[in-house]
Amino acid sequence: MSRLGLSVGTARSLLGRTARRLAEQRATRTGTSAGGHRRSDLAARGVALAEGTLADLAAGSVPDELDTIVAAIAVFARQADAALDRSGPAAAAVPLAKAAQVTFHRALHFDGLTSPLVDATSELLQPLHDSIAWQRATEPGPYVRARHTAPPRAEKHTPRPHRLLLVTLKNWKFLDPVAQAYENRDDVEIRRIDLADLPGLPLSGLQQLRLRLTRPVEPQGVRDLAWAAPLVEALDWADTVFLDWLQRGAVLLSLLDPLHTRVVVRLHSFEAFTLFPHLVDYGGIDDLVVVGPHLGRLLDRLVPVATGPRRHVLANLADLRAFAGPKADDARFTLAVVGYGVVAKDPIWAVEVLARLRAHDSRYRLLLVGADFDDQTSAGSAAYRNRLLLRSSAPDVAGAITRIPFASDVPAVLRRVGVIVSSSARESFHLALVEGAASGAVPVVRDWPLFAGVGGPADLFPAEWVTPTPQQAAARILALTADAPTWRAEGQRAADWVLERYDIAVTRPHFDDLLLGSHDR
Repeated sequence: MSRLGLSVGTARSLLGRTARRLAEQRATRTGTSAGGHRRSDLAARGVALAEGTLADLAAGSVPDELDTIVAAIAVFARQADAALDRSGPAAAAVPLAKAAQVTFHRALHFDGLTSPLVDATSELLQPLHDSIAWQRATEPGPYVRARHTAPPRAEKHTPRPHRLLLVTLKNWKFLDPVAQAYENRDDVEIRRIDLADLPGLPLSGLQQLRLRLTRPVEPQGVRDLAWAAPLVEALDWADTVFLDWLQRGAVLLSLLDPLHTRVVVRLHSFEAFTLFPHLVDYGGIDDLVVVGPHLGRLLDRLVPVATGPRRHVLANLADLRAFAGPKADDARFTLAVVGYGVVAKDPIWAVEVLARLRAHDSRYRLLLVGADFDDQTSAGSAAYRNRLLLRSSAPDVAGAITRIPFASDVPAVLRRVGVIVSSSARESFHLALVEGAASGAVPVVRDWPLFAGVGGPADLFPAEWVTPTPQQAAARILALTADAPTWRAEGQRAADWVLERYDIAVTRPHFDDLLLGSHDR
């Protein structure tokens, strides 16, 4: 099954079919009764095709041709436009949500090793861009003007700590280190909000599309909605809000537009493949953080923002010195992939590296660290797990692969590891790789193929770490683990490199400036 590549010929064919569909839609409104019936039947078949495509995606079946996906999106988008014209904005939300479901379906972007959002951005998004309902749901509000003309917050007569509000939706993995870095400072007062704990928030794609379609014209009207009260109270308390993940929470905060609170949002990676960055009103955000330059380029390709937040490239906050520790000489024969249990990590690539190493020396082994694939998540995830199990049982690697769960003492696990592998098809920053390098493991980084068009690991790490193929990866490992002194020297060089660039001692001043500094809007 292809992963939806789009040739020039297919693109031309798609444009022709799209034009005919639009003509048929116009003719349906003006044709004769008999012809109208025939055209109505054609339209009904189009709707059935679109619904069938959505059902196929839910079952994990991805069409071979991109134009099948694009046609389904176009059908739902036209339904949304018709509902908007006939019944108003609220009525457009359900069909527009179906168009978004197809466009951003996990089967297209998460259950495989490619994504049409990267490989065929314009073709995939064109039906949405052509939709009046989508244009209404994504148009910017009057927030840039409001924020620039707002009077300054009244100064307190007595000095007080800087009020920092940390916000996320369930996932505190990368925000906890930020909280820990500031919670014991006398000049900072911290509050945390998990959006999952606030009742009634419009967090689903359908709810957020409906909110964007029907929102009041002025920012105050959104702040007056019943669900907004606890968020508004917290935002009005804060001097700076730092929201992790450019997704559902970012949509809400950007619409609430707190005039006197600086809003900082961080993009990692997975959010870029979802609906939500398209619904964010970037005029309501002051600073946007990406953890790798390639993510900024991808976001610009997906959601061009003419005016909006300041951009920052800033690595995750991490105490990397905690990972230093002794390793036995024979650790150099152990490769590790940390957090292997999602398709994007593509541990089969690391297994292929292992096979090539064991053809030279049977002492090489692979450690897969983390939770296993969740068979219930999706058909694509289950299928990948089966392929991994099958490949792992092949004679060239059988018995040389060990799986262990995540441990609270990650440095202790990494002391067993001589080579840390980033086998991923895509990554935002790959903190586990950096932690492994900080432990003295030799880093080997696949050239993240899904991001080939926008950059990747070469933006973040030395070129010699990046090895596009399993053959090149094996050659690097064989050369740098040939003997214990060579391996230790290279591991120390990698540790020094990441500590000089990504340790908390280096990144913390940048976080101070971002979160606590004085910035003009």
